[in-house]
Amino acid sequence: MVVVGARHGSTSDDGLNFTEKEYRYALEKSIPVIAFVHAQPDSIPQGKAEGDPEGLRKLAEFQKLVRLRLYKDWTSLAQLGAVVSRSLTQLNKRSPRPGWVRVERLASVEANEVILRLSQVIDNNDEEIARLSVMQCTKVEGPAQGNDQIELSFHLSLTDPKASSAKRISQRHTLARMFAWDEVFRSFAPHLLTLTKLREIKSGINRLHRERELIAVR
Repeated sequence: MVVVGARHGSTSDDGLNFTEKEYRYALEKSIPVIAFVHAQPDSIPQGKAEGDPEGLRKLAEFQKLVRLRLYKDWTSLAQLGAVVSRSLTQLNKRSPRPGWVRVERLASVEANEVILRLSQVIDNNDEEIARLSVMQCTKVEGPAQGNDQIELSFHLSLTDPKASSAKRISQRHTLARMFAWDEVFRSFAPHLLTLTKLREIKSGINRLHRERELIAVR
């Protein structure tokens, strides 16, 4: 892991800074690398930035080099901490390595290789399970949309207006009607723009039913 700010840093006899030498060594040994490059180096105060023209040129070359591999931009310490934490977790999962262990805890080179292979097998199995889960989900019939017809049932109370008040009795009926999904959605969609209670959504659907029945009566 390398963090690149606005300074080139000390150089060795061959003209490369020590950070760049370590980075190139990691590439030669096929060690997973990730760089975190300051996205706005010009905003860094003068006392903390590179002032030598030759140093600036070498810094730009190093930035160009690390951007050929996995890297993330950052502009603040808080953002740097966040991207480092997430990126190292992902890099560890994608490219697991044995790491350093105390000699008394080291069983054998062969055992470590077996552990590494098994870890990779587990990761591959997890990825395959996730892929199959997505494939299974895609086979499920999608939700209603557009002009898809859906059936809505509702209760209707009817009262004979010719009957006297004493004999007037309401009769409850259960009916069903077919609606296009867009009709239903439009009936309550305006309520979704604000904090909505369920009764407001129900009220919109009830209004849709009433309008449909009035049209049928006419």
